[in-house]
Amino acid sequence: MDENQATPTPSEHLEVLLKEPLPSPALNDADIESVANDIVRAPNHDRMVETQSLHAETETEVVSHQARHVSCEVTPSLQSSNPYLRAQNPTSSGSVTSSKRQKFAYDTNMSVLGVTANTILIVKAALSKFVPVFIYDNEIKFHKDLIGAKFVDTPSLLTRYSKVVFICTQDVNLKMQLCTGKMGLFTYVTKEHTIIDVTQSSEYHQSLFASQCNKFKVKALNAPIHGLRSQPQLDVLLVSGPFDSYTSAAFMMQLFSKHVHFVDSLHLAAQRATTILAAVQTAKVLLVAEALALSSHLGLELDTMQTLIEMNSGDISSSLKHINAYPKGLHPSISPAGLARDDVKLGILLADSHGIPIPLFSAAHEVLKTQTRAQATRPYAFSHEPQTFH
Repeated sequence: MDENQATPTPSEHLEVLLKEPLPSPALNDADIESVANDIVRAPNHDRMVETQSLHAETETEVVSHQARHVSCEVTPSLQSSNPYLRAQNPTSSGSVTSSKRQKFAYDTNMSVLGVTANTILIVKAALSKFVPVFIYDNEIKFHKDLIGAKFVDTPSLLTRYSKVVFICTQDVNLKMQLCTGKMGLFTYVTKEHTIIDVTQSSEYHQSLFASQCNKFKVKALNAPIHGLRSQPQLDVLLVSGPFDSYTSAAFMMQLFSKHVHFVDSLHLAAQRATTILAAVQTAKVLLVAEALALSSHLGLELDTMQTLIEMNSGDISSSLKHINAYPKGLHPSISPAGLARDDVKLGILLADSHGIPIPLFSAAHEVLKTQTRAQATRPYAFSHEPQTFH
């Protein structure tokens, strides 16, 4: 070799080896380890070193020259100590990727704990936008509606593949076990991760889970999805928790919800608001169902009636102000609440005459009767009470 020629660095040596046919004298173990260490110390691989220190894994393996020459993948020693490189980026072609490419995949991947109806909603929306998804479920390892997502072996692996993890496991005890148990979801959680709980449960269990998140120093958002929905995409998703976590993970929630609304930093705020919305939505649907059942029995065209009901709903806030209004000088029976009570009473009489049960109509009538009785205690101008239904 020419003495004036510069001695190639280990990285340049490796590049030359990868371009040449496999030589008969293989590199010894010391050379291989030196090259591997040089890759880790290279400026473009700072992310690998940072991740290794985060997880404090000291295991070291020496890769064979043949494996590095043929597959051109990151060395097994790096894979064993670097949790974010254990799963190959689904968009890569099998070549060594830069730290920037790895970080992009890590930031834009999605992980989901548990397979439920909410899982299917979230994952299908993500896959339709070409977002790689990783799933863990303690029983289900394949689902026809989740083709394209990758199932992993333990909950802890979910945080190794992405920084945003959705919790869909509805069973509160199982959810706690999968998060805090051995090789659970919280095992490798760092300050970069955001855990989003989309399950519905009691305030007691939500508070208990929030305390565990605090214990493990987990950034957790509460974004419950209520059960009654008619479209593959949510109309509204309410979120509460740390605002910085919300801003960093909002783009993931926007994949499956038209509107994502931050309620409050209080963990239970979204749970409470969503519970109320779900109850209103359910009552509305059941009330419309009663109305359509009565319409059908009376021979009215159902599609037309449904369209008319939706058209007649109007602005809820205006209707609330109107029904609670008490115009000065009017008897309560001819106030908006009194007139609404009479309208509902007519509907009940109509249903009774045809033998159609409408319990929600009856419940609404009782509420309106209570309201008009309260209004009747106020002074009014008329001395003669108009004829009303009772």
